[in-house]
Amino acid sequence: MEIIVPIIAGIILLLFGRRLFWLFIATAGFLAGWSFARENLDIHPESSLLLVAVVVGLIGALVAIFLQRAAVALAGFFSGGYLALNLAVELGYKSAGTAAFIIGGIIGAMLLWVAFDWALILLSSMTGAVLITNALHNRPLSDAVTVGIFLGSFALGLVVQADQLKRSKRKATPPPE
Repeated sequence: MEIIVPIIAGIILLLFGRRLFWLFIATAGFLAGWSFARENLDIHPESSLLLVAVVVGLIGALVAIFLQRAAVALAGFFSGGYLALNLAVELGYKSAGTAAFIIGGIIGAMLLWVAFDWALILLSSMTGAVLITNALHNRPLSDAVTVGIFLGSFALGLVVQADQLKRSKRKATPPPE
């Protein structure tokens, strides 16, 4: 069960992260809250970590629904922070987790604010790919297979969401007279 939920969430973000913006923000908030609390706060039992993550995710979803402009920056911050924290931990810089989270969050927020559609596609595809790859992390897979799964799922998310963006822009553009 613990492998299925992140894989399903990852697939949803890969395929619909731009379209289901509020879900992307809720998922990014949940992941950011979970990762940040696990790596930087001494919270026990694990159900308390889950509570922190759910609260941050719900706040993100509510902000996305009611304050869409702020949600753009919040989504970028949560997703960028989550990705930077994961990168720091994978590279062995666990002690730099807070700084990595904040720096990655600021970069993600700026990216999403400036180039909303493409940054949302990039961040949601990357977050979905990381979710799927992390779910398979404890499985007996070689590093090459793991990297292949990450790159393949990331590319799939980019292609699918870019096509959706192209189609939505085509529908929004009135035909020439």
